[in-house]
Amino acid sequence: MKTFLVYIFLFSSLFGHTQNGKLDKKDIEYIKFKKFINVCINPDWAPIEFRENGTPKGISIDILKYISKKTGLELNFIYTKSWTQSQQYLQNGRCDITPTAIKTKKRERYAIFTKPYLTYDLAIITTYDKPYVISIESIIDKTITRKKGSGLITKLKRLYPDIKILEADNFQEMLKLVSEKKVYATIATLPVFAYYKKKYNFNDLKIAGFSGMNYPLRIMIRKDLPQLQHLLDEELTFITAKFTQQVYEKWIIKTKANIDYKKLMIIIFIILFLFILVLHWVFILHKKNRELKRLSKIKSQFLANMNHELRTPLNSMMGFIEIIKKNPKESEKYISIIDSSAKVLLSIIRNILNFSRLENENIKVIKCKFYKEELFDVLEFYRSKARKKGLKLILKTENLENLFYGDIDKIRDILIHLVDNAIKFTKKGEILIVIKYLKSNLYISVKDSGIGMEQDSLKTIFKPFSQLDKRVNKEYEGIGIGLGIAQKLVEVLGGQLKVKTKIGEGSEFYFKIPIEILEEDKPKKISYEKVLIVEDNKANQIFMKVVLKKLGLDFDIADNGKIAVDLYKNFHYPLILMDINMPILDGMEATKLIRKYEKEHNLSNSKIIAVTATSIDEYGEKIEKAGFDNYISKPVDVDKLLNLI
Repeated sequence: MKTFLVYIFLFSSLFGHTQNGKLDKKDIEYIKFKKFINVCINPDWAPIEFRENGTPKGISIDILKYISKKTGLELNFIYTKSWTQSQQYLQNGRCDITPTAIKTKKRERYAIFTKPYLTYDLAIITTYDKPYVISIESIIDKTITRKKGSGLITKLKRLYPDIKILEADNFQEMLKLVSEKKVYATIATLPVFAYYKKKYNFNDLKIAGFSGMNYPLRIMIRKDLPQLQHLLDEELTFITAKFTQQVYEKWIIKTKANIDYKKLMIIIFIILFLFILVLHWVFILHKKNRELKRLSKIKSQFLANMNHELRTPLNSMMGFIEIIKKNPKESEKYISIIDSSAKVLLSIIRNILNFSRLENENIKVIKCKFYKEELFDVLEFYRSKARKKGLKLILKTENLENLFYGDIDKIRDILIHLVDNAIKFTKKGEILIVIKYLKSNLYISVKDSGIGMEQDSLKTIFKPFSQLDKRVNKEYEGIGIGLGIAQKLVEVLGGQLKVKTKIGEGSEFYFKIPIEILEEDKPKKISYEKVLIVEDNKANQIFMKVVLKKLGLDFDIADNGKIAVDLYKNFHYPLILMDINMPILDGMEATKLIRKYEKEHNLSNSKIIAVTATSIDEYGEKIEKAGFDNYISKPVDVDKLLNLI
């Protein structure tokens, strides 16, 4: 019996794997001897294999990592500049394998190949207005395009000597040539087309047919490593079609599309519209049944007026941008109006999104230094709006210091609502705005010569949607939440919004809030040795680069919190501008790690400023507890940033 078992063991050892896929003794000994595989890749063949931020990625890399995990063979990636150089490295022994290659007679002189582990059909890609094609023969009289260095170019020219091929520098350019109709078609594998179509928004391209050719992908191995070929062949046998499909879907689905800024505004409006719709229906559900019919009418008017409210500053911005595009010399004349309109638009959006928070009294006072001019700049937009109605907008100031300490964003929002309300309900005459400082209080009054109100109306004017409630068929624009928001913001700041009014003689809204004045500091020269920008968004990175370059500051950029912490350990940056929401490691955790590192190594604290697109009220005390020195909201106000720096 023992002799029989010995024969069974010896017989099974002749095969690479047992039935359950485990390594046999010969493979195990080879792995112990070999230990690692030197890998050269094609650095520009997404999503099959490519290099991004210095890291090999792609479908074939995931499959290779799966084999590495099963066998224990480590992967040592040798970085090359091109696919041609990768092949040269394999020929001279600097690499053991390339993960993805086509088997050719020329390559068989210096390499051996595994069996195919992926086979992709080569599709014919055209724009949607082109007809579907039966085969490559039907378009050989047309000009097509392929990436430079592709072996397919040689094959096509051998099969069809008269074919016209325009060579592109990369896959993006290749598809762009088709999209712009500079060529008739291109030929690409399905994963390459799917990846680049999604990443670069080539939504006008389609698969018009198949070429009848395919790419059987194999692992290419140095000719003197037959045992490695045997081992890899055995491992590829146990990789299922389901696994390779999951890898394929991972790289197609996770691909991030580049932003089409022309469509971005439309998307923002859709999201905002849906949010308002949901908010409004929540409001309806809290009312009694007898009010449902009335509120249904209000909803329609609310949505219609919201469209108008958003379009007003947008029209101003887009109109002046068009003027500047046609005549750049006019930019200085209109840039301040565009800036004011943008701030009004931002305020409208912020107020809508913050409405539920205000209702729940979940809003905090965020104080900072600000100059008196910041109280006036928002009025420039409304000065133009008043002028269009034939109204005078008059500003009077009294005893105003130059520098204050308070929540300028909320004060500005209150002013916006009160001035907008005054213009809205005034057909002729003037709007008088009084801003003065008396006995440690900031006093603001907005008086109009408009239609005025009955005394009974004073009980409801600060209730949300009260205007819509009374005027379903309205002659006045607005969404009916402005005065309600203004009142709550005044209360948050420690004041009370009051009103004087009389039918036909206009209205006056006024309030006072406690506020500190500060002595103006002498300008200090910025002398930071180097600044660290931590930001994952490329557009925001470019913006911060421009600002810091103008200041003559040197800087480094980190795409996420982990990179930022690693950079900080190599260089003690005196100033860090830290985004909050980032992949891998967010700004909160990164700041905590930096503070911990400073303490452990007895380093002086760097100045860390939080930069966030999320409302600061959502973070509350977390910003301070994480170790930030200050914060600034997106979109970043350059003057505020300079003040913080």
